[in-house]
Amino acid sequence: MSTEPATLPSPDVTLPRHLFLKIVTLIKDHETTRTKPEDAAIRLFEACAPENQQLRDSLRPVVLQWLEVTDWFMRKAHDSGKVDADCDGNEFRRQFELFELALGALVRGFFATVEGLDEILEDANS
Repeated sequence: MSTEPATLPSPDVTLPRHLFLKIVTLIKDHETTRTKPEDAAIRLFEACAPENQQLRDSLRPVVLQWLEVTDWFMRKAHDSGKVDADCDGNEFRRQFELFELALGALVRGFFATVEGLDEILEDANS
């Protein structure tokens, strides 16, 4: 048995330059295109109702609820080997009601705008 300490390999790894550049490009592309689901949902809510841009902080709980509900439905929609009868009807209704609430919060500003537009059109046509 040797009493000399074992030599550790060098922490430096040498790569060909072209391989290094490909790895750097891949990592950079991944970082720039990767979007958090929360950020994507906020952009959706803001695109559907631009007034939501000023409400970003108060919109966050609605966005988180939206993500939870859509994740629940995604898990149900993709084949997990379970049949429809395995889904609890009460839980399905509860999740759908939460979905409707979140969707209502998403488009609430749009419908307010439509109501205003309807009033203008009604006045113009009378």
